Amino acid sequence: MVAREELGVAAGEDAGTRGFNDVALAVFVVVLPVAAVGATVSLRWTALVAWPAAAGVVALALRRERDRRAQVAWMEGTVLVVQDSGGVRRCDLAAAREVDLTHTAGLRGDRSFRVLVARNEARGPAVRLVLRDRRGRPLGAQDLRLLAAALDASRVGGAVARALREMAEYGRERTSSERVDWTHRTGR
Repeated sequence: MVAREELGVAAGEDAGTRGFNDVALAVFVVVLPVAAVGATVSLRWTALVAWPAAAGVVALALRRERDRRAQVAWMEGTVLVVQDSGGVRRCDLAAAREVDLTHTAGLRGDRSFRVLVARNEARGPAVRLVLRDRRGRPLGAQDLRLLAAALDASRVGGAVARALREMAEYGRERTSSERVDWTHRTGR
């Protein structure tokens, strides 16, 4: 039997830091569809703008809530297991056909986290792991190295493994200006 190694437990962020965004987004989620219906009923051209705007705001709100959902994650060898309110999903990172590192969806002022997205089948369900711990801080270096080690055997996870190791080493992602190699510009 493969040992189970727990990863960080995401419980969301401090509610006080995102209160304004929650209220503003809720207002837009209600007001824009109502305005779209009103414009449609009165046959105004603004309905052409209101419906796409309402759909975009609702999509943002749904993505933001998905990324803030509490999740529990662990590794079973090279298999990443993520459990959240949507159920339990598994992905063998060594055999993954698709691996990506994205960001959480949010508004200005929301804390952004990286999200590891992996998929075993070409069109199968994706496993999404928000890289944060139970206190809402970035995932620890040991956990990032564990994920990177599992991705090393993958044909498609090399770049993501390097990014995870960099995050583990520096405690954050380096900016593009920090990655520039200046060794060719040495003087005598």
